Amino acid sequence: AAILSRRPDGIFLTGISHSAESHRRLAAAKIPVVEVWDLTPTPVDMLVGFSHEKVGQAVAEYLLGRGRRTFGIVTADDARAEVRRRGFLSVLEREGVADVRTIQVPAPSNFRLGREGLARLLECAPLPRAVFCSSDTLAHGVLMEAQARGLSVPGDLAIVGFGDLDFAAHTFPPLSTVRIDRATIGRLAAEALLGRFEGKPVERIVDIGFQIMERGTT
Repeated sequence: AAILSRRPDGIFLTGISHSAESHRRLAAAKIPVVEVWDLTPTPVDMLVGFSHEKVGQAVAEYLLGRGRRTFGIVTADDARAEVRRRGFLSVLEREGVADVRTIQVPAPSNFRLGREGLARLLECAPLPRAVFCSSDTLAHGVLMEAQARGLSVPGDLAIVGFGDLDFAAHTFPPLSTVRIDRATIGRLAAEALLGRFEGKPVERIVDIGFQIMERGTT
């Protein structure tokens, strides 16, 4: 309401989770709106993003392909992270893999919570041979906790993060993760808004996809 009261020419929104009232107001404003960092067939107006469900599915398929059969998840209590978790579990269930324990930590996640998350996972049986984390920050903490306990990475434990943050390629071993082209999201979102301002035809939904960055932790 505060933003719309300023009568903007366009709005850039992160995420697609809006209250019914917010969605109604945005649609009624009749100005260009671009949502990012998610995917839905029913955006308010325009959308540039990727499927969090497919991210989870792709990571599960990748780890299964690397011969892993017991898994754990360390995730922040974040809506998009939850979609990735469900996608991950859906593939494991299809392949007959059960007993996947999830350790949920408060958002925003941090390095300490990653260490604590793995410590809690290791209290349970069967011990995981692979851990999927909702962020690279959590994954870095998981990596450090594994090494502090004398676990070999990736021999005893494979680790996959999310985000490909600037440190991910420089941990030891380098962190396997999911890369999202954030700069391209921003550029395409800006181009969509500018195109609408200029009356040009604009693609309504753009899926930029993602890339699994295979590094030393897997």
